[in-house]
Amino acid sequence: MKRCPNCGAPIERRDDTHCAYCGSPLQDDTQQTTYQPQPRHRSKAEELDEKVRFCRALSIASLVFFAFFIVAAIAMVTAGSIINDPSASDEQKRSAKTSFKIAAASIIIVLVMIATGTIFQIFYSPIPGQI
Repeated sequence: MKRCPNCGAPIERRDDTHCAYCGSPLQDDTQQTTYQPQPRHRSKAEELDEKVRFCRALSIASLVFFAFFIVAAIAMVTAGSIINDPSASDEQKRSAKTSFKIAAASIIIVLVMIATGTIFQIFYSPIPGQI
């Protein structure tokens, strides 16, 4: 047997009874052994592909948060101009104040999410040189 039947790793010594990579029992051509296959170990390329997909998702999410932040800021400025406009009716000012509060709360939520992401990045990022 030249390769492990479970993970495909090369078998270095003929007298090995278990795969050095995944630990699965090995059988020679004369014996029949049944075993449960072990989960296959992910390759470095598979791990890196997963990290790339995760980074892409985070990048898209950050763009969404940035757009949300800009829209909320524009809403606050617009509502503020209505509130301070002497020609605006009381109903318009009341509606603008509600919009201002919603936009301000939205901005606070986005800032908290950004801060949380930054803290997560600081404490849970890999050590430089490790992946």
